[in-house]
Amino acid sequence: MVRFNELQRNLENITTKTLTEQLRELEDKKMIKRTIYPEIPPRVEYSLTDIGSSIDPVLKTLCDWGK
Repeated sequence: MVRFNELQRNLENITTKTLTEQLRELEDKKMIKRTIYPEIPPRVEYSLTDIGSSIDPVLKTLCDWGK
């Protein structure tokens, strides 16, 4: 599981708006799961779903090809 700020730090040059839009789109497509914890302050974590994990071999192959 990864928190929003950690994702934003790892992606460096992405705006909060763009990251939020992309995460919502991935959630709508069932690629990621958004878990909200009822704490103060609220904590939100993102994780890959089974569908999201299934694309990992394809992305790894593309990355290897790109190198």
